[in-house]
Amino acid sequence: MHTLLKQVIASKLLLLSTIILLLTATISCKKDQVDTLSYYEVGMKNNSPEWRDSSFIVATSNRELIEQIEAQLQQPVLQRKMVLGTLAPGSGGYNKNATHGFKWHFKEDEWQLAEITIKK
Repeated sequence: MHTLLKQVIASKLLLLSTIILLLTATISCKKDQVDTLSYYEVGMKNNSPEWRDSSFIVATSNRELIEQIEAQLQQPVLQRKMVLGTLAPGSGGYNKNATHGFKWHFKEDEWQLAEITIKK
């Protein structure tokens, strides 16, 4: 009976060790796979004399959106889509134009490119 108890304890310890190892491997993989943000400057053509209003910065880690952005950058400027999404308070640490930090930013990964037309 004593030998049987040792075998049961040994198999449970082995199972526990395997579970801990798998959890550690999963956590490590998730840390390594954390998406980093890609930043893009969005320029605007307007008649404003304010240089601060000429561009702003957006950020995303969405691979699909990044591919769309890269494709848009190959298009002529007048054919490119607009940024549309959720605004958040503060600059997010990156939404600025030169030394001017905006008091808003598009919430990361909560914006998209949209085709916007104005009918006259």
